Amino acid sequence: MIPELYYLPEMFLNDNKFKFGSMEDGQQVDGVSLPPWAKSPEEFIRISREALESEIVSSQLHEWIDLIFGYKQQGMCQISIYFLYIGYFVSLFLTLLYFYFIYFVLYMILYLNCL
Repeated sequence: MIPELYYLPEMFLNDNKFKFGSMEDGQQVDGVSLPPWAKSPEEFIRISREALESEIVSSQLHEWIDLIFGYKQQGMCQISIYFLYIGYFVSLFLTLLYFYFIYFVLYMILYLNCL
């Protein structure tokens, strides 16, 4: 995350009217689309700063720093984090494989009158 996200509301506006192209529905891309809870870039920055400075983020910030820059980038910590991500993707793959199997069985029963 870059510091400008927390103090520069102009970053979310396209004041210079650069052409960023259009979306698939033909709508022109202009400034940044803010979430519905932020009525303006200033409000988005205010709420984001409050969240960043909250007690829960302050109590966990050292964990994030260790993960990104610190000792968790080396040795066994790195391997355990790697396997955590791999485990997530393997479980996602197995879930998709399960749904494809169910789809295949239903297809065979309903359309091919098999099984």
